[in-house]
This record gives sequence, structure tokens and C-alpha cells, in this order.
Amino acid sequence: MNANVILLIFACAATATLSSAKYSSQLAERYAKECRKELKMDDADLESFADHKLPEKDIHNCFLDCIYSKFGVIENGKLNKDGYKMIAEMKSGNKNKEKSTTAERKFEKCSRQVMETIGQGCGIMKNLVECMTITKLELNHFQS
Repeated sequence: MNANVILLIFACAATATLSSAKYSSQLAERYAKECRKELKMDDADLESFADHKLPEKDIHNCFLDCIYSKFGVIENGKLNKDGYKMIAEMKSGNKNKEKSTTAERKFEKCSRQVMETIGQGCGIMKNLVECMTITKLELNHFQS
């Protein structure tokens, strides 16, 4: 599969949690390209990443963390509540305050758990998604 097609598929999937707005998709695609270059990922890395719901290889964890760092969800190696809140509001259109508050509480709980266990290296977003899925918060971009 062509690497540009994979990047486009990933960008579309990543922005499913953000917004259907065109600029969000373009921004995610730009971030994916930047992260691919920064991490020196080849076509094989991207193809194997596209085959999994959650990252399984270190390079894939780093790729996911890189993209969400650019969106502000990860800042200085830690989860950023304000960055998460911005993405959650973009996704929901800030329509359901109660749902947003519940999601924020789950994010806070999971971010504490993730930061206690992650240590050095990549995998922040993978661990966050796993925790939030366990706490029944659906993140569309990893759902089938």
C-alpha cells in the first residue's frame, strides 16, 4: 500500500475524534507527515501500523504520541488536560456539558494511572486509550 495513502487513512481516522472539519483533517495529515519524517519511518512501518487498532511496536507508539503532542494532548512528556479538553470540545461541539465533565474525570483518572506506569519512552496515548476504553469512554478513532 502506498505510504501517502496510509498517511491519509491515518489522518482521517485521527481526526474522527477531533472533528469532521476539513482543517482538522489537513492538520492531522500534516502532523502525521511531520512525525513520519521526525521518526524516520519507512513505508513498511506505516503499513504495519495501519493494520492494528492500537500500536504494537515502539515506533508506532512513538508515532501516535508524536501526533497527539502536536495537537497538545501530550506536553513535555505528560498528558495535558487542556489539550484533551480542546479536542473533546471540538469533537462534541461543546453540546453536552455533562458528558464532557464525565469524560474529563475519566481523563484525569486515566492520565494519573498512565503517568504512574509509563516511565520513559513512548506509549502514552496507547495506554491512555486502553485505560479510557476500560472505563467505558469510547474514543471513535480506535473503534471498529
